[in-house]
Amino acid sequence: MKKVFIHPGHGGNDPGAVGNGMRESDINLDVSFRLEKMLVGAGFDVRLSRRSDINVGSAAVIAACNDWGADCYIDIHCNAFHLPSANG
Repeated sequence: MKKVFIHPGHGGNDPGAVGNGMRESDINLDVSFRLEKMLVGAGFDVRLSRRSDINVGSAAVIAACNDWGADCYIDIHCNAFHLPSANG
């Protein structure tokens, strides 16, 4: 069984992008839970670096991923910018 390690970016004291009453860390966690459900349903073994609003440091995330022997690492982020003309 293939192992997929998902890191929902930010969390805890680092909310990431904030706007319109939303925090990137919350969106990242929600997207990660949805992705986990889809991947498990497709037969993958999945682990997340966090399951609540905590900040897991980069070194700890990478160590956990490597210690588990993941075949794939996915880092979930969604970014924001204040100018409507920005895209990319």
